[in-house]
Amino acid sequence: MKKILFLVRSLNAGGAERQLLVTAKGLSERQYQVTVLTFYSGGFYFNELNNSKVQLLNLRKKGRWDLILFILRLRRVLCQQEPDVI
Repeated sequence: MKKILFLVRSLNAGGAERQLLVTAKGLSERQYQVTVLTFYSGGFYFNELNNSKVQLLNLRKKGRWDLILFILRLRRVLCQQEPDVI
């Protein structure tokens, strides 16, 4: 099974976020293992995506200057997930 990881800032209301939701859910229904990795938690589409087959992960970015720990968390998640496509 192919692993696909989407990296997005947040799941707030917007056209790109809505398209991501539709694409991720559609791919997961076609037997792909889909993960959505967000910088910030919550958002308008959080509950809809959380109630699907899509794995939802969060990097817990604390703000603009949270760079080093953020990059370390990102690296750890990418190594753990081993996606085929990002």
